[in-house]
Formats: sequence, C-alpha cells, structure tokens
Amino acid sequence: MDIKKKHGPWVMCVPISNMSIEKDGLDQEHQVDRVTFISAAKLPFKRKKLGIPMRISTIQNKYKSIVDNILKTNNTYAIIRFNGCIEAEEVKILTRIREELSILSLSQLGYAKRRSSFAPNIAREHSVGVTEYIVVNSKDSSLMSSFSLRGKVGPLVLNKRWKHFQQKAFYFNLLKIIRGEIGVAKQWKIDLRNAAIMAGQSQCMIDLPQAFLWNMIALELLLIQQNDKYAKELPKRAEALLGWVNYWSDDDYEFKINDLYQKRCELVHKGDRESILIDDLLFSDDLLLNLFINIVGHIDIFCSKNALIDFSEKVQAEHILGVKPKVRPKSFKYFKREYTKFDYQRF
Repeated sequence: MDIKKKHGPWVMCVPISNMSIEKDGLDQEHQVDRVTFISAAKLPFKRKKLGIPMRISTIQNKYKSIVDNILKTNNTYAIIRFNGCIEAEEVKILTRIREELSILSLSQLGYAKRRSSFAPNIAREHSVGVTEYIVVNSKDSSLMSSFSLRGKVGPLVLNKRWKHFQQKAFYFNLLKIIRGEIGVAKQWKIDLRNAAIMAGQSQCMIDLPQAFLWNMIALELLLIQQNDKYAKELPKRAEALLGWVNYWSDDDYEFKINDLYQKRCELVHKGDRESILIDDLLFSDDLLLNLFINIVGHIDIFCSKNALIDFSEKVQAEHILGVKPKVRPKSFKYFKREYTKFDYQRF
C-alpha cells in the first residue's frame, strides 16, 4: 500500500531555515498554534510528547537513506500532528506551517528594523539569491563587476532578549487569542490571525510595493468592515487608538494615513509601484505595531471588531462635544521607532 494513502495519526517533521531557538529564555522550543518549533538538540528529548514513537537515533539508523538530509543537516524543525492520509492532508499541513512561520515573523515588528529582519521558512524553499553583473564603459572600456546577496540573510534568533521584548509588546497575547486561550468573537479571531499572517509575510519581503500592500491589507483587517468607506474610516479608527499621542498631530498622521491609502489604491488599481517609498512602508510598520499593541493589550475592550468600531464612535463623539476625554484607557501605549538614513535606503 502506498504510505501516502494510509490513514492514521501522523507527525510531520519539517526542517526550518533562518531560525534558531536558544536555551536562553525559551528552552529551545516555541509553540505558535498547532505547530511547535524545536531545536535539533531538543528534539530527541521531546519526541514522545510530540508524538514520535521511535528514538530519533533509531529513525536515523533504520531509515538512513531517507532521513539523513533532513535530520542531520538542520538546526530547527516544525512539528505538527494530524489525522487522515498524507496525500489528502499534505498541502493543508504545509500551508499551516508556512502561515505559522509568518505569524512568528510578525514578532520582528518593532523588535528589528526592516534591514535587520529575517525570513524563517521551510528549509530550501526560499534560499538566499545572488545578484551579479558587470558594467562596461562604452567610451573608455573601463569595467567593474558586482556581487551581492539578495534576500534576508541570517537567522531569527529566539532567545531571552527576543522574549523580553515580546512580553512588553503584543506577540504572546496574540498567540493566546489565536489558540483560543483568550476568547473573542469568531470572525475577529479570524481577522486578527489573517492580519498577523499578512503583516508577518510583509516583514520577510524584499519587494517594497508588495511588502507595503501586505501591510495595508493587515491594517484594513484590523480596522475596517467590508462595507465601510475605507478612506474615511481608516484614519478615524486609527485616531481612536493612537490620536492621544503627540506624534498624531505633530507629524500629521491623518494626512499620512490618507496618503498611504491613496497609494494603496493606485498600486492595486493602476499598478503604480514607483510612488511607494520606504517612508511609507516604515510608517505602516509603526501603525501596525502600535495598533497590535493596543488592540491585543486591551482585548477585553476590543473583543470584536464591532466593539472596536463602537469605541471609535465614542471617541469621535467626545471630539465633537468637546468634553474631557474618558473613553480611551490610560494604559494605552505607543512605541516610537527611530530610523537612520540607512533605514531609508532602497532595498
């Protein structure tokens, strides 16, 4: 019988590139939702809990020709359990792993700059490329050559420093929502998960317009209902959550958000890639960071998107009536990122 057609309880072990889980802080193991990421050093000691019946050394010896390239050449693995037959579930399970890698990549929002972020992925699916060329002067025959790496080079390291930042930000509480450990409205949970995936994928991209578009989709998932007038509601709802900070008026965030949305429309409807700047991407990063921090950090208030919209309407009513603000909790936060000239250089 073809083993791919055999039904049963299975454990898929997938090698992961560009990611390292340290003993320091995480004990070499991190669970996102259904997927557990674990170091190669820890795997033999946790294999029973993860559902692997044989010793890792036994698997290596018994199936050497099949598993050597997987189990001896990688430092990190994704482990997921499922029922059914491999043939029917394989695509769904691998998609799930990629999605949870994207959610993990979202943890870099605020933690790392765009130029120092990484792209953890299934091993060898997205290898770092090389750009090389020569340039010859048509007049005097002078010549130069160039060789450079293309892509996100290096591993995302999950360690004590990473864990400390996530405890101050939003990532760990977001995982609790995604896992169902914190209850929210069903569609809101889906929107939060999808926003996390899109924003996480954006962190891994080296194409500026595409990274920008993924960020804008994430912003819309967080703030907008399907039948809303996006251009009107996007800045209004962002203001409800962030308008209390001085940067909102000092840096004219309302104008900048409207500008982001116009550029998003020009990109989607006219294919205009040239108007999108690094500044647009970094500003959308900052918006997402602080929206996630305040939404996830106050999920008791924002237990559904309707609750967020009602909150926004109450803040707007305060503005219109000119009364003393009482709707926004004093525990709202704002993380201000500082950028250098290097950060604004084209990818």
